[in-house]
Amino acid sequence: NPIIVGGNMMFDTVTSKRFYVKGMTYGYQVEDQYKHNWKKAIDLIAAVPGVNTVRIYNVNPAINAGGLSVNTTYDQFMQYMQSKGLYVVVPLTPPGFGPWSNFPLNRAGLPPLNSTNTCYPSALLSFAQSVINIFSRYTNTLTYIIANEVMNEDKTWAAAPCVKAFARDVKAYMNSCSHSLRKVPLTYSAADTPSNKGSKSSDEVDRLKAEYLSCAPPASIDIMGLNIYRWCSDHSTFQSVYSKLQAQLSNLSVPVIMTEFDCANFYYGKTKGQRLWKNMEVLLGNDMAPVFSGGTAYSYGVTGGASFAFFLGGGMDINGSPGYNKSCGFPNNTCGLDNYAGALGRSKPPPEVPVGSNVCQWKPANYSRVPPACPDPSTLPYPVDDVPATRQDADGYIHIQCPKRSLTKYEEVVNNCEEPYSPDSPGEDFFKSLTFKAIAAGGGGLIFLGVLFWCCSRK
Repeated sequence: NPIIVGGNMMFDTVTSKRFYVKGMTYGYQVEDQYKHNWKKAIDLIAAVPGVNTVRIYNVNPAINAGGLSVNTTYDQFMQYMQSKGLYVVVPLTPPGFGPWSNFPLNRAGLPPLNSTNTCYPSALLSFAQSVINIFSRYTNTLTYIIANEVMNEDKTWAAAPCVKAFARDVKAYMNSCSHSLRKVPLTYSAADTPSNKGSKSSDEVDRLKAEYLSCAPPASIDIMGLNIYRWCSDHSTFQSVYSKLQAQLSNLSVPVIMTEFDCANFYYGKTKGQRLWKNMEVLLGNDMAPVFSGGTAYSYGVTGGASFAFFLGGGMDINGSPGYNKSCGFPNNTCGLDNYAGALGRSKPPPEVPVGSNVCQWKPANYSRVPPACPDPSTLPYPVDDVPATRQDADGYIHIQCPKRSLTKYEEVVNNCEEPYSPDSPGEDFFKSLTFKAIAAGGGGLIFLGVLFWCCSRK
């Protein structure tokens, strides 16, 4: 079923029930040519009851322009994910290899990166547009990660306006292609770090990142992501680990998800062992559900370190086998994946249905939040400049054209959701009555699953 962002939550447009992200990250290649590696891995992920989402990190879109030559496809991967009922979280910044790797988002936020003396190279926008042309065709593309762990230290807050500019430029492209592309929401994935000066806790800095990046649309994110590693022992509790963070984020106007979690070193007293994942029950329970909408556990294999891995037997080479043997150990040879599956099975998300008969304006009950005013610059860990001008058509930009395809009826209607409310906007019955026809993709496969619509995320 299509998923829509309403206020600070996500909802199923057919059942009107709240949607929670329940998944894991996957650090290996997902190009079609690596199907012999990822197919079995996806089977193992999909076999975990309750899992509905996978975050990927390595995307190199095909191009033959601007001196770049990349020949890749992702049709088989996305179609297979669809067949397994899995949404995909997709990066809009390049991995550290391949021709696109020369165009990163500068974490220092300082020139020069290229001849245009700007904080993000214009070809990075070309990369993002190429990714969007590929993945927006698939209804199981859940969200795009606009940037990952950029403002990790006080001084790297200088790059914060670059992230906002990048988000604005990406949204402008999706708007310009709204006749042939579904608008997908943008997520920033933040490191959970305090101020270097010790003046602000990680909870406070997480809030400031979220408020700054979600203010002043369209130069704004639609979902706040946190890479958070705090639940590190069998004695951890909501009160001891998450309560202060929850309080800091309680007034945000956008959904919050954990884009990575949790500790590599998990202890039973003084003995290191398998992660219990009781925090997943907490994350989906009454204490945290008013703010958080689930998360993707880190990680499938050993690319981020063996202590994080659900599965062993693979290597550090992301082009190689991801491994298919469950990681098990203390206590009693228990397996982290089994603990995770058990936590998902025990979780009891509170019931929630949106208010309003108009899908494009759905929101949680008693919800009155609006996009925040941008934080006072004096409260930020480091001075920030104004959001820079667009990189579209700037020196070094590689021209990317909108794809040639027709929108399905539901894509067209939801892409055109507008504020303020229009009497002609679609109501709930419209979506329930639609037959969600498959979209032809690449090699002729068919896809049927849901979608998270960016256009209605601020209603």
